[in-house]
Amino acid sequence: MDIKEALITAIKQNRGDIVYDHFMFQTLEVKLNAIIYLIRVLKEDEQGNHFINIMIQLIAKPEYLNTVVDTLTPLHEAVIHDKLSFFNFLLMNGASLEKRNKQGLSGYDLILKIGNDRFLDFIIQYENVLTEVYKSRRYK
Repeated sequence: MDIKEALITAIKQNRGDIVYDHFMFQTLEVKLNAIIYLIRVLKEDEQGNHFINIMIQLIAKPEYLNTVVDTLTPLHEAVIHDKLSFFNFLLMNGASLEKRNKQGLSGYDLILKIGNDRFLDFIIQYENVLTEVYKSRRYK
């Protein structure tokens, strides 16, 4: 069973275990291609969030989420496909807004270029939280 076939079967049957079993021992490249495919085709709903979360866990090391696949990282894909919940999962699991794609654009640059207000609001809140955490640690 190829990547797309396994993912389509899992989505149609709403079976996260198929994703887990099929991709557990696959290479990083295969896992990254799978997460990119899922970002493109899934809806931002309970099932979509579940499948994205499984793939993030299978990728194992947070820094791997910053790998450029073709021309983009998974975080860039989430921005381009307007998938804020997937973007949030990726960010909270180690994806970096500072990682640049093949065109030299960071996640920040891409959000500003597209001008998506939901993403802009989200990163402003995200940065505010990071600032507060930094301040609380600095003054201890």
